[in-house]
Amino acid sequence: MSEIQPLTPADIPAVAQLFMRVFRKSSLPAAESLKSYLTDLYLNNPWADPSYPSFVSRRSDGRITGFIGSLPRRMILEGLQISVVVAGNHMVDQEDRELFTGSNLLKRLFGGPQDLTLTDSANEISRRLWERLGGVTLLNYSLRWIRILRPAAFALDLLPFGRESASWGRLRAAAGWPGDIVARRFLRPPAREPIAGLTGAGVSASLMQAALPALTAGRRLVPLYTVDDLSWLISMAGRKEQFGDLRSCAVYDGDALLGWYFYYARRSGLAHVLQVASLPAAAGRVLHHLVVRAFDEGLNGVTGIVDPSLLREYHQHTSFILLRDMYAVAYARSAGPVAPLLGGSAFLSRLEGEWWTRLQGDRFT
Repeated sequence: MSEIQPLTPADIPAVAQLFMRVFRKSSLPAAESLKSYLTDLYLNNPWADPSYPSFVSRRSDGRITGFIGSLPRRMILEGLQISVVVAGNHMVDQEDRELFTGSNLLKRLFGGPQDLTLTDSANEISRRLWERLGGVTLLNYSLRWIRILRPAAFALDLLPFGRESASWGRLRAAAGWPGDIVARRFLRPPAREPIAGLTGAGVSASLMQAALPALTAGRRLVPLYTVDDLSWLISMAGRKEQFGDLRSCAVYDGDALLGWYFYYARRSGLAHVLQVASLPAAAGRVLHHLVVRAFDEGLNGVTGIVDPSLLREYHQHTSFILLRDMYAVAYARSAGPVAPLLGGSAFLSRLEGEWWTRLQGDRFT
């Protein structure tokens, strides 16, 4: 019979090996870089607190057969500070599985003192488990928007083969330009007039911490960050390799800050948006600045999770709205913390979830 216990530093090697088996389908030894990353993420984050631990499922012989990560955060709910836990990497050893291990781990996490528990990366099985235990699926924060910039190249990149070969590159070059000429009758490049006079600059943690209250004005649930919190988050997010380099831009109209955006990108690929924050009246201009910049960088499209308050802006950019293959889900013992999420009045970007971590898609060597 297994016991659910708080994660300790001594558990990290076994958790890393479990991660390799469950999420990477590999029997290879876990790399030291993976062990180090798990330690940094779950034991050395700025919010680390024994009141909000990650948990392991431990057999009587000491073997670890399950894990769920806890990344504590702070948020403001209608003027009052609340505690939040971002859940991550919920996994159970399929080769040595006990009945209810997964649900017992989740129940223990839900039983903590936090006011709200959420994740932005639940698969279909995990989503159903959350719901059975009283959680709710946040469909409005599980949608993805895509703005296609170079239609032919975008379509070619959807094919599941040959992307790294020289012949693939020649095919993209040959088909991309004439194909885009035809496709642009329906998907035009972004116009530049809406961002005339705007300038871009770097984004710092101090700028974000100072400006975020104004940029999230009117939202019922918003994150609460110190400069150190944001410095750690940006640094950790910058280590993610799956989608390329992390890039950012603060958008100004004269001396007035309108907002900022962060996105991952590599040459001739997609811009994967980490966060867009803006003054409510300037949301369309900031989003447009992002789309034009991505087009100028030669990217094929821009994609991110939907902010329900920006549906009009996505429509104006000829964006497609799709249901993601990973869900945002939440749990709270009272209705208050969940209501803004269900109503779309929370500021919840990928930076407030776990999508940005290297455990979501990166390789460790």
